[in-house]
Amino acid sequence: MQAKVLASAVQLDPKNAGALSAYGMVLVRLNRASEALPLFRKVTELDPISPGAHLNLGIALADQNLLDGAVEEFFRGNPA
Repeated sequence: MQAKVLASAVQLDPKNAGALSAYGMVLVRLNRASEALPLFRKVTELDPISPGAHLNLGIALADQNLLDGAVEEFFRGNPA
């Protein structure tokens, strides 16, 4: 149910970073991280300095065992 509502929100406003992130997180929780990756990548394009965007992308990458990419995103999200 939640996934369908968020998918609709993303269709209505594909540049809404909040909706993209929320939908991506729901997909990760549903073990559909591969579907979440393009959403999180879009969020990092829309808001490249957002730590949360890079963290979410890193989580989805790690879930797909793409560890090099995950570590890179974790560092982008926390450059200090």
